[in-house]
Amino acid sequence: MPKGPLMLASFGLAVNVFLWGVPGMVAAAGASHLVLPNYTLSISEGLTGLEQTSGPTPSLEDALMKLIGAESDALQVAGAGLQQPTPPDLASRANAAGVQVEDAVLTYVRAAQQVVSR
Repeated sequence: MPKGPLMLASFGLAVNVFLWGVPGMVAAAGASHLVLPNYTLSISEGLTGLEQTSGPTPSLEDALMKLIGAESDALQVAGAGLQQPTPPDLASRANAAGVQVEDAVLTYVRAAQQVVSR
């Protein structure tokens, strides 16, 4: 089989998976908020439930989950800042999200240093 048609078919399949897969994942992630808006956890709350700290410095995986959750909270605060009118508690939420991200970054760096030092 010639190489050109095989490459074009592979590229077409990749584009097709991307065009159908990404909207499907976004719709699946938002479906729970549509069905049960009051009982659905945010990404950071769900990841916090998965965390299993092991002593003063958690494992690298746990630290990465904490970092992803903190970044998710920061993005939610940024999205709230785009709303009109601006929520009155935006400054305090932004400060709390910033502190949470800073703590998560420091925890991740400590966990990475622990892995590298072994």
